Amino acid sequence: MLATPTRLLVAVAGALSLTGTIAAQSTEKTFDPDFVERLTAMQESLIENEVTGSNIVLVGRDGELVHRSVRNSGRQGDRDITEETLFPIWSMSKPITIVAMMTLHEKGLFDWNDPVSKYIPCFADLTVRDGDTIRPAKTPLRVIDLMTHRSGYAYYPTFPGVPPRHDQPQQSQTKFKDLQEFCELAADYPLEFDPGTNYAYGINQAILGRLVEVLSGRPFGAYLEEAIFEPLGMNDTSFVLDT
Repeated sequence: MLATPTRLLVAVAGALSLTGTIAAQSTEKTFDPDFVERLTAMQESLIENEVTGSNIVLVGRDGELVHRSVRNSGRQGDRDITEETLFPIWSMSKPITIVAMMTLHEKGLFDWNDPVSKYIPCFADLTVRDGDTIRPAKTPLRVIDLMTHRSGYAYYPTFPGVPPRHDQPQQSQTKFKDLQEFCELAADYPLEFDPGTNYAYGINQAILGRLVEVLSGRPFGAYLEEAIFEPLGMNDTSFVLDT
């Protein structure tokens, strides 16, 4: 397990899992040839633009695998993609974190409008960057604000007058010993706006990861394994490779 498991690093084989229009012809499932051709063109474009090779999997509504297309870049040093290749899923860990929170909500462990400081006290007295000044936040940070990217925490310097700093929490989420340490730094950093008043894609799910730990009494990765991965048979999804 990484020191701070804020991103899932390994997922099931397949860079993309897409669903196309499936037409039944007797007992055989087929796709519109133009649709498959467009997918192939997209894969080739990714290679031509030096982005990545890819593995596209198309699955029918009944779970049957009906199309697979592997395109390797052929570039020296690149690893060939196969049906067994594991991919980093990066921000697709966000919806997984959201599902974890939903399972805890179903157990009645919190309310969406609860202040985050009820569970993680360091978020009690937040500040907001307002032009050239730093002022107290006018609204409390709620759980629902983290769920909807309305917390005031952002990843990128999209707000004018916000110079990057070496200690900004969005610079690296893996340099901290645990999620609590990450939250403590985030709580000390000024928000870009008052919670609940605007939208900014940001570090919200990392904070939710700590909230999962507090509510469940389990390490974040362990709770994901027990509540999501094992029940769904996601045997190749983890924070680290076993081998």
